[in-house]
Amino acid sequence: MPDYHKSSLSRFWGYSFADTVAALGAVIEPHYKRGSPVHLVGHDWGSYFCQLYVKKFPASVSKLVLLDVGKETVTNIKDFKLVASLVRFSYMSWLAFCFIVSRLSSSISKVLIYIYPWNLVGPCPYETDVPWVDFPAFATYPYFQLFLNLITLETVPYESSVPQLYLFGKRKRTNFHGDSYLEYLSQHNECSFKEFKNDGHWLHWTSPSDVTAEMQKFLF
Repeated sequence: MPDYHKSSLSRFWGYSFADTVAALGAVIEPHYKRGSPVHLVGHDWGSYFCQLYVKKFPASVSKLVLLDVGKETVTNIKDFKLVASLVRFSYMSWLAFCFIVSRLSSSISKVLIYIYPWNLVGPCPYETDVPWVDFPAFATYPYFQLFLNLITLETVPYESSVPQLYLFGKRKRTNFHGDSYLEYLSQHNECSFKEFKNDGHWLHWTSPSDVTAEMQKFLF
């Protein structure tokens, strides 16, 4: 994500979704224009922004790999899960609030992030061995941008000309995809998915060899 590698945000309220997609395009465009195949791989927010990019510039991407964050639609009742929706709204709104606090005090924001009852009501209560890093408090800005643009939030259709591989962990309180998305993938030969039953959101960290093998099989 833009500025995650920095000690402070270049933009006080973070980057809009449109800005992030544009930044992704600035990296991809030179490779695409040279005729190089472009394989996009995204996890978490990266998955969502890869989807937005492919929706806008499908011809520039050869294959797409999404890790644990797939697609869903609020208009399909089959995809609606009450508990999952409550879990997501709870932690996402909290992190959005933490970002606002970080504009005043980074230390207080980090305390607020830490005291949230992640094990009790968080999305991934079963993962204790995860790649925790000392990320800056402002790294929660995508959640703020999410609520800021909730009314005009851009959705991503299942249909795409780009072949897709979706890998996700089962051990979570909520999946980040709709059941109808899995149906779509299973009905198209150029697409596939795999559920990792013993892993959660950080499947590429807990089962790196298996995830790598699936990606290599799909990409090459």
